[in-house]
Amino acid sequence: MNIAICDDEILLHKELKEALCNYGCDRNIDIYTFCFTNGSDLINSKELFDVIFMDYEMEGLDGIETSEFIRKNNDTTAIIFLSAYPHIVFDTFTVSAFRFLTKPLDIEK
Repeated sequence: MNIAICDDEILLHKELKEALCNYGCDRNIDIYTFCFTNGSDLINSKELFDVIFMDYEMEGLDGIETSEFIRKNNDTTAIIFLSAYPHIVFDTFTVSAFRFLTKPLDIEK
């Protein structure tokens, strides 16, 4: 399973990668994580992702703009938004977000 983490917080990359590794090990699933600190780098990646953990607020393209670009060519990848601002959850519906998680992350969720 290919998973992208697109967030400008490097510490979140480490925390999420560790949680995903544990999740995959517990369920015997091969998980490959790819980390991006901005939407442009994610868009320019040649990889296909099963899941994208997407920050809402980033420099340059924000998470919604990045997701809109992704959705033009791909409506199957699950996009999970991450934000410290729970009031923006409804904005993520416009790009068919799979889930919305608040920061700081609750790994159990």
